[in-house]
Amino acid sequence: MGTYGMFNLSLPKFTQFRLTFTAVAGLVILFILTGTTLYRLINASIEKERSHRQELFDSDLTKLAGRLDVDERYVLENNLSKLLSEKRPIQPLLLPRLYFVNLPIGNSPLTPRPPPQNCYVDLVVLAPNAEHDQNPDRFCTYFTSNRALGSYLYLDMTLSNRSVATLRTGDITLHADAIRLSISSGENSGSWWLTLQPPRYSPPSSKRLEVTAILEYPNGKRERDRRIEGWAYQQQQPDGESLLHIIARLDFHAIIPQQPPQPGDLSQQPVVKSHYLGRRFKNLRQEAIADAMSEPWPPQGWQDVKIHLARKSLNPDTQQATLAEYSPQGTTNLSVSALSAPFVNSYAKLRIKQHLHSGELKYWSSSPPAALSEKLDSADSWLRIVDGDLVFQRASPLVREQIVPDTNLVFEVSHPGTVVEKRVWQTVALLSLVLLGFLFLMYHFWVRLLRPIWVLSAKATELVNSPIESEQELPYGDNRDEVGTLSTAFNDLLKETRLRASREQAERERRNEETRQKHLEDVKTREVSLKTIGHEIRSPLQALLGLHQVGDPSRRYVDRMIRAVDHLFGKAGPASFDSIPIDLQQIDIAAFLSIQATNAATATSPITNVEYIGPLSGVVCKVDPDAFEDTVAHILENAARFRIDTTPIHIHLSEQESIATISIANDGPQIPDNILETIFEFGFSPTENRGDSNQGIGLFAARNYVSRMSGNIVARNTTSGVEFIVTFPLDI
Repeated sequence: MGTYGMFNLSLPKFTQFRLTFTAVAGLVILFILTGTTLYRLINASIEKERSHRQELFDSDLTKLAGRLDVDERYVLENNLSKLLSEKRPIQPLLLPRLYFVNLPIGNSPLTPRPPPQNCYVDLVVLAPNAEHDQNPDRFCTYFTSNRALGSYLYLDMTLSNRSVATLRTGDITLHADAIRLSISSGENSGSWWLTLQPPRYSPPSSKRLEVTAILEYPNGKRERDRRIEGWAYQQQQPDGESLLHIIARLDFHAIIPQQPPQPGDLSQQPVVKSHYLGRRFKNLRQEAIADAMSEPWPPQGWQDVKIHLARKSLNPDTQQATLAEYSPQGTTNLSVSALSAPFVNSYAKLRIKQHLHSGELKYWSSSPPAALSEKLDSADSWLRIVDGDLVFQRASPLVREQIVPDTNLVFEVSHPGTVVEKRVWQTVALLSLVLLGFLFLMYHFWVRLLRPIWVLSAKATELVNSPIESEQELPYGDNRDEVGTLSTAFNDLLKETRLRASREQAERERRNEETRQKHLEDVKTREVSLKTIGHEIRSPLQALLGLHQVGDPSRRYVDRMIRAVDHLFGKAGPASFDSIPIDLQQIDIAAFLSIQATNAATATSPITNVEYIGPLSGVVCKVDPDAFEDTVAHILENAARFRIDTTPIHIHLSEQESIATISIANDGPQIPDNILETIFEFGFSPTENRGDSNQGIGLFAARNYVSRMSGNIVARNTTSGVEFIVTFPLDI
């Protein structure tokens, strides 16, 4: 196995791929700069729009607070819940003063001051055959905040005046134009027809008409009701249309009756002229007024009053009457919803904060006008698209406030805070397309050039370290571009290099084979020499056998020498140890180890300072005496070779259950953990000194003997040196 050593690619990674790193870094920087430019463009547009919108909101809020006059602000403050949305039921409001005046006498041009604009609702005609006018009918009903003016419900109507058929004197058949007025409050209700007729004391040329109220009972019976009084006048408009204004007031006790009227209780009876002006009459009138002033005001249930209107028109030519029903709801004039239209156009919400007399702060939110409801649809979504603009919900919305003068109200505008105008985001989208095109080009540049160069560099490095037999080649050889040309040229060079390396490898293998054959011949020669030497040594040993009879204590040493000679010069090698016979006998290893430790200093290879620790007898195991003695001797020789000079070698014997454990430890260098098992292999030695041919055999022989005697041997490092542990089963 070989590698292409002729190449040297040990340069740092950055140097190897400098072109790729430089190109990618440049593209990333360019991409970041482009993205940052787009971000700054959007952010500048958003901040500029936010600042400009803040100024507009401040200006619009100031104009909005100044748009309402004193009376309109009072109406808004005291009837806020009814003025929030575009539509509201036809119900009375609480107004600051009285706008009703009695019927003027003669041709006086005096006309009453109209109620505030936000008191009116534009009436909606329900009848399918009703005529629609350019100027819609309007209606205002209210109570005054001044209790001294009496418990009256005031009505103010502005109607389109086509032609008014007046009521004849004494006619209750309603053969005339009329307004049907139905009022209910809880379980109490009443229904009247309001008709018009010329006043008795005005000239025929007068344009003023007197209101005559006819009470209609549930059974159809009708009678005139003087608890409703009022009058009407006509007013010409610039467009030529003539409007009819009707103002009236109704004693609220006609709807919610109080205690039955007592004689002299003038607060619930029409006041008529009387020639009796005595002291008793004055006292009764004052008492009645005092009782009326003690009642709660506004009257209880005034906010729940419901009013239903209808208009009957009589055609004087055909004498046919048509009835136009009005919806119970009308369009609110100057509603908070209508006032919020400019802000809704800017994607903002208008709400009102009210500081109550109790100290509580109450918020009133207005619904957007129906025509602009899309502006605030999905108000909680983080992104909306309205009229092409992108509206984002921001963590810190834009909030502006304006106090309404002379009230406890505060107008508050809340804007999402981020609006990206149509032109801006379209410009950004166009630039983003350009950026995407740039990314596509960058991707193409990466796929077609940078990535192939990167792969070729990595593959070339891999091929340099690959074996000669490998047939791998650089990719992209089929590409018809510069990368393909480079890959093809490199592959051709690679083939030539492989052919040359293959020839060199074949030459090396030929020389190695010659060396191996020579080595085999040397081994055969050495074996012949060893056998010759063994024969020469065996002859005198045979003579010694005659001098040492069987049973003589020294005879076993002669036998061992003969076996060792046979082993050394007959079957040298690791497998030869398996052929040595093992004769298991019951011996007392405690006495054996004690004697071996004592005789270690006088052995052929003396080992001094060997200490035995353990019982002196009584530990019986089945072992081969010669193999056991060789095992301990090999371990002691190994411990002596690597111990610190003059330090003792400890032999420790212990029993545990059915196992006898022998520990032989020295003080010296430790054995690396990765070779604790390798030291028992044949021919292995941890030292570099190979001069001693016996190295690498002793520990191998020790493990071989121990395993064949059903034991086990391991080595481990201690804090001061190395310890060999040999275990045998006890022969019990």
